[in-house]
Amino acid sequence: MERSPLQELDSRIKLTAAGILIVGLLLVDSAASLALFALLIVLTALLARFPFRLAAVAGLALWPLLILTVLVHGFASPSAGQVIATFGNLTLTTAGLARGAIFATRLLFFIFISRLILHIGTGEEYARALGRLFAPLRRFRLPVGEMQLVIGIAFRLIPILEREIGRLLLARRARGLAVNWVGKLRQLHAILIPLFVGAFRRADALAVAMEARGFVVGAPRSSYKVAYFKPLDGLALGVVLGTTILAITLS
Repeated sequence: MERSPLQELDSRIKLTAAGILIVGLLLVDSAASLALFALLIVLTALLARFPFRLAAVAGLALWPLLILTVLVHGFASPSAGQVIATFGNLTLTTAGLARGAIFATRLLFFIFISRLILHIGTGEEYARALGRLFAPLRRFRLPVGEMQLVIGIAFRLIPILEREIGRLLLARRARGLAVNWVGKLRQLHAILIPLFVGAFRRADALAVAMEARGFVVGAPRSSYKVAYFKPLDGLALGVVLGTTILAITLS
């Protein structure tokens, strides 16, 4: 399958662009600014040939949290907007619901950006990129190499844990334990406990394997992939930075 242009970008540019988008989303609070970010994210996803069903599945899985976010903010702004309903000392207002919708939209964008970043790059690439970005911090005696190692291992464990969760859910369904989302919340411990036990078992096996291979903490390590900036990297970073500044200005 042919790689998209975004997959050819330097991993440092990918992480920097994602960080700029996340900071920009946290700073804006208007519908026009969110619409501008939505346009940029959707165009980026189309250019990256991103399967939208992945983000849709993640968003649908969090719909109780999204509704709760909207309702909490709806009741948290009783002095602004038109009153919709009153429950004792709590007042549901239109301004509160609008603010809750903005926070819920931000959460959806964060999920979409995280999925998009993992689609156009691998965990190993981002771990190396973070190591290069944080390399100047070595002068302050910060353990940059150890941080890079931990982040790289975490990125590798994410898909493993996702597959393990899928197997646990399928096993419960095969036993006739599939219920509505309220029942799933009550039975969450039945999934989390074996998940964490398996994660600790894998971590222990990884530590033994690294010790057997003579791994030394803090030893200098090289990489066979040499990263360098290209004109496309500068263009991508400029588009993201310009869009973020425009969105903040509109807000």
